[in-house]
Amino acid sequence: MRLILLHPEIARIDCEDCKKFAYNMKTGERFLHGKDPIPVREPPCAKDDKICRKVRPGYSDLSEENMRIVADIEFFEQIGKIPDDPEFHRYRKIVSDVRRSVEAARAKDEQYDMLLAMVKSRR
Repeated sequence: MRLILLHPEIARIDCEDCKKFAYNMKTGERFLHGKDPIPVREPPCAKDDKICRKVRPGYSDLSEENMRIVADIEFFEQIGKIPDDPEFHRYRKIVSDVRRSVEAARAKDEQYDMLLAMVKSRR
């Protein structure tokens, strides 16, 4: 879930496809030669598990059921009608907690970037 919120471009890459074709790990798009995808001998995670935010194939993928639950929560929040269901509220709280955690991580990254820029400007 954190991956989807922080790095949606990486989250949407199919690991099996990444094993076959080169991807831009910043945009989540395949590298192309003309219209054809560029084949690879091995995925980037085979050499260094820090290159891909997923770490390794399947490590951070949501199950089909969890993807459906997240989609349902987003749908009901968008239309403004929250079901009166204890299980729905439990899942919604989990998703809300993850969202808050992601926002805190983003804020921390922004503070770090700002401090780094200040240090660089003083040199």
